[in-house]
Amino acid sequence: MPRRLLLSFLVILLAGGCGENEPSAQTTPTGAHTSVANLRLAVPGGPVRARMGGDGRLRATTAVAGTAHPGGRVAVDAGCTSPGCAAIARVDRRGRWRARVELRADSDSPFTRITATSGDRVAVALVRIQRPTARRRRLTAGPPLVDLPPRDAPAVPPPSPRRRTLVMIGDSLAVGTKPYLASLLPGWTVEIDAQEDRTLASGMRRLAKLATRPTVLAFSLFTNDGPQDLAPLEAALRRTAEHQRGRGCAIWATIRRPPVNGVSYARANALLRRAAAEEPGTLRLADWSAESEQHREWLAGDHVHATATGYAGRAALYADAARACAR
Repeated sequence: MPRRLLLSFLVILLAGGCGENEPSAQTTPTGAHTSVANLRLAVPGGPVRARMGGDGRLRATTAVAGTAHPGGRVAVDAGCTSPGCAAIARVDRRGRWRARVELRADSDSPFTRITATSGDRVAVALVRIQRPTARRRRLTAGPPLVDLPPRDAPAVPPPSPRRRTLVMIGDSLAVGTKPYLASLLPGWTVEIDAQEDRTLASGMRRLAKLATRPTVLAFSLFTNDGPQDLAPLEAALRRTAEHQRGRGCAIWATIRRPPVNGVSYARANALLRRAAAEEPGTLRLADWSAESEQHREWLAGDHVHATATGYAGRAALYADAARACAR
């Protein structure tokens, strides 16, 4: 009997020791692909041909592609309400994905913003939509009439298009907006002077040192100022309107921040909206307060700053206002 117990004990020891040489369940399998850390979005480099829809807007369809974490999913949104304007793409083992989305745009602003989101990463790109060309009717009688210049008139070269510029002066919200804004304004020169905790007074001092006269002056200010005294904000609006009048426009964003000492920013936002309405050709509004109210998921936990998606949306508000100013 003791011998049988001893044999049983040896069998148990051997069985327990066998597992020490087996590979762990966390061992990397052979042939695993390296993950792609950054989300990338590629859109057509040239304009996408469109047709005119029944609602008077341009309509088109385009393919987009990019890279993301293998095995994940990418949400693609072209910003319109049609079901075809959004798509979910699966990322293959090599980290590549593709999707096809519908585009909508107004004929006087033929651009569409495409946003790709995967987890907490966001990529934004702008697509130009080509207006449909009208078919020319062939003339069947008579030669075309051409206005000829006098024989001794010198040739006049066509005017070169003026390069459009945007200069932004702002606070930490401008810091978050910076990575997205330039990509939404192709062909523009974009300069962003952003500083955390910047107040309105500090921003106006920076404006006084500005040496250039940009097409658009954009401001991301007053979030670090209390809403009780609006006189400095009103003076800043008048000053920036005067600075840009006849040269371009100034863009101001409405404020999204919890009340300070029981006072909300509703009066400040009303002042901003009223000033933009009184100076439609000079002051433009990026209505961040209204837009973030519709997209609560854009806001960070402090309800002041934004997520990556929120900053991309904020940048789009400035870009839309800038293009409207430059027309």
